[in-house]
Amino acid sequence: MSRLCLFCLAPFLLLAVTACTETRTPPVETPEQVVERFYAYVAEGGGTTLGEAYRLVSSKHYKLDEEIFKNLVSRYPKNMGVRVVSSDVKDVTAVVTIEYDLESSFGGTFTTQTDVYLELDEEENAWKIDFTGESTDEGPEKYVGQKVGGAPAIPR
Repeated sequence: MSRLCLFCLAPFLLLAVTACTETRTPPVETPEQVVERFYAYVAEGGGTTLGEAYRLVSSKHYKLDEEIFKNLVSRYPKNMGVRVVSSDVKDVTAVVTIEYDLESSFGGTFTTQTDVYLELDEEENAWKIDFTGESTDEGPEKYVGQKVGGAPAIPR
């Protein structure tokens, strides 16, 4: 009798174990590669390549109009080369730290760093850049009630 029970339960146990250990195929590109490609498109400029950069932007939390996006990134310095400094991937989110050189108004250049946040688009199985910062605590609400630079505090 116990063998019969075990025989009947075995398929269900096997199904339960395989369902719980489902693995997804990793995206073709790493977060670092997506960031490098995004900034390569932006540096090249032009409607077609900026359109390609736009396709690398997440619309999970907020869908930025493509023309507004193109207008914003067209103001980035031409031939802005970025270098990936580090990255941190946690499940479906990633932070890639980049550095780039900017021209100083005093002559010469200076190097600055910034974090680029990405989210895994599970439908496309591809990393997408969180261009509007909706998935971070870096949004404007972070500064409510605080004095930012020389500006007065943002009212609550």
